[in-house]
Amino acid sequence: MWKNETAGQWSCTARQRSHFFNELENMHCAPIGSFEHPTPLFSVMDGPAGDYPQSVTTMSVPEGKWILIVEDDSSISEAICMGLEFEGYSVLEAGNGAIALQKLVPDHLPSVIFLDLNMPVMDGQQFLAELKKVPPFSKIPVVLLTAFTDKADRIVGTAGVLKKPVDLFSLLEFAKRYCEP
Repeated sequence: MWKNETAGQWSCTARQRSHFFNELENMHCAPIGSFEHPTPLFSVMDGPAGDYPQSVTTMSVPEGKWILIVEDDSSISEAICMGLEFEGYSVLEAGNGAIALQKLVPDHLPSVIFLDLNMPVMDGQQFLAELKKVPPFSKIPVVLLTAFTDKADRIVGTAGVLKKPVDLFSLLEFAKRYCEP
């Protein structure tokens, strides 16, 4: 990927786009639409999701509306981020719930959080419990990402559940509902 400094946008070559679709196919994610046009892109990534240290200082958050991905599997996190970014969404990712809490700033919250349930350090249920304790954070819509939908269906106070492997079309529907790019 390369950045067009004049336009302030990111673009990718046909080869990179082909690589993206191959990666989605390998992860059983279904790409939708065509990504032929350059889209605005902003991502704060401090390493693959599975490689985050347990203690991380708060990173700066994207300007405007943004989405937080909390997922410990780096291949899933990267595929979700790429799909959202290609559609023009600003994305920030965290490898577990503890890191995600550090990335939340009360005066500039994400429009939606996509949350894995099973993670090390702080899992999805612990993260939700902590999120609900802070009034500004408790209003953020949370969509669960899990292979165990029967467990997720019993969790109260979420905006929805996406079963893994995640269908990109369904993910983008939730993103569109809560965060127009």
